[in-house]
Amino acid sequence: MANEEKKRPVRVAERIREELEGLLLRGAVHDPGVAGATVSGVSVSPDLSVADVRVRIYNREVDEPQRKRVVRAFERAKGLLRRELASRLSMRHTPELRFHWDSGVDHALRIETLLEEIRRDDPDALPPRTAAPAKKKKAAT
Repeated sequence: MANEEKKRPVRVAERIREELEGLLLRGAVHDPGVAGATVSGVSVSPDLSVADVRVRIYNREVDEPQRKRVVRAFERAKGLLRRELASRLSMRHTPELRFHWDSGVDHALRIETLLEEIRRDDPDALPPRTAAPAKKKKAAT
């Protein structure tokens, strides 16, 4: 039973992410501040009372004022999104939604830029860039 309690927040978080992403794709939020935004991840508290929602603009670098505008737009739509989730999730209580900018991709891009600068300045400083190894497929049995 304890193992099930640990998995439930993960399952609820993924379901919330899917539903929020679907609402965005269907245009349920009319605020222009969310245009081009995506829900990159959700984490839910162990008691399922709070969902931290990570958002970003898909496939584009964004400056700090734009990031704040996007998060504020999601905050303005919080009530609508929570009502829509309540009707879709079949939970007794719908988690409170807290929106945050997902800076993970920004950090990765910055690191990649720095590595490219190092390679350009001193080609021998780092090993050559290689493609990630392909994942092996499991053999059908």
